[in-house]
Amino acid sequence: MASEKVYKFTDPAKPAKNLIVMLKIEIFFAVLGIFGILNSTRVLIGIKNDDFSSEEEMLAVAERSDMIVLILGLTQVLLAIIILIIFLRWMYRAAANNFAWGIENISQKPHWGWINYIIPFWFLFKPYQFLREIWNAVEFDKSNPAAWKNLPGPKCLKVYWICFIVGRVLDKTIRTMQKGKDLPIEKLIALNNLSVLSSIIEITLGVALIMLVSGIMARQLQYCRKLAGQNCETELLQ
Repeated sequence: MASEKVYKFTDPAKPAKNLIVMLKIEIFFAVLGIFGILNSTRVLIGIKNDDFSSEEEMLAVAERSDMIVLILGLTQVLLAIIILIIFLRWMYRAAANNFAWGIENISQKPHWGWINYIIPFWFLFKPYQFLREIWNAVEFDKSNPAAWKNLPGPKCLKVYWICFIVGRVLDKTIRTMQKGKDLPIEKLIALNNLSVLSSIIEITLGVALIMLVSGIMARQLQYCRKLAGQNCETELLQ
């Protein structure tokens, strides 16, 4: 019979702070992306209204606008990949801390944090439950070991999850509308409007996630100190 995996405590501040910094950078570029899309919409409206003095001017302005949107878009994609990796590592470590502390009645092992996101339909609710458990687990009390399971999650988690689901639906809608060649200007403008809305949702998601990560970090550090060094690194208790 395979032995039970033993989880080690990890300072929750280190991975959390790295993730928060990257999320702030992503939010900054998302704001820049909105301005880039709005500028693209302005150019499209100008083309539609025949506001340019010549075709050469129109092409030059359109190409410059497209280049700005492309660069910002590629930067956001790269940031999203980096953040995803850091987020999954942070989530694993935060969940592993709860196991290292011997908290009872946790429904999923730490590695399920990333698995939950890739299973069809499962991803609609399991990641939310997983993160809520990480948040609530530090309320564990041996006198009533199951009580913490019934606690509600924080509002920032609810906002994050709503934005996550709505954002995925909106992104799929945008990709569907982008199919085809030589799209009419009206449709391109509509796509830009949806892209701005998508960016606003992503910014809201990022802010909510920063609040969630910060909150979990603070709660785990507080719980760590409460244990008076039983399972914590000595330097955290100074």
